[in-house]
Amino acid sequence: MVCLTVTGTYTNTFGNVSTCTDTYCDSSSVQRMAAGFLMSQVNVIPLSVTGITQTEKEIELIAFPNPIADELTMEVTTTNDNELTFVLVDALGRLVLTGNLNDSKTTINTSNLEKGFYSLSVTNEKGSSLKTIKLVK
Repeated sequence: MVCLTVTGTYTNTFGNVSTCTDTYCDSSSVQRMAAGFLMSQVNVIPLSVTGITQTEKEIELIAFPNPIADELTMEVTTTNDNELTFVLVDALGRLVLTGNLNDSKTTINTSNLEKGFYSLSVTNEKGSSLKTIKLVK
């Protein structure tokens, strides 16, 4: 008999920690051969839904133009209406710009940015990065 046990632990948005465990066991017949053993049948578990829900937000982030001009427009599509912020960091890891994303479309002035490579991240209210894209000026 072969058993598979899966355990998952997660923290929900209220800080509660939950753990769930599931075990599946199956057997197989084995035939003895002169040089060893031959397994004649193995049952494979079909793909199924686990019942575990996604704890992080699903978001889509589009930033244009890339390369950046004097203005950068960000379009964010999210499944939740929680507060989102953007963080623009240069290639040396220095924070260049930050702000709130109040609407699905936000335009910021980037005329003072130096030429170079940048990372644009969208973070949630806890400061966790949800999506990051690379930009050039």
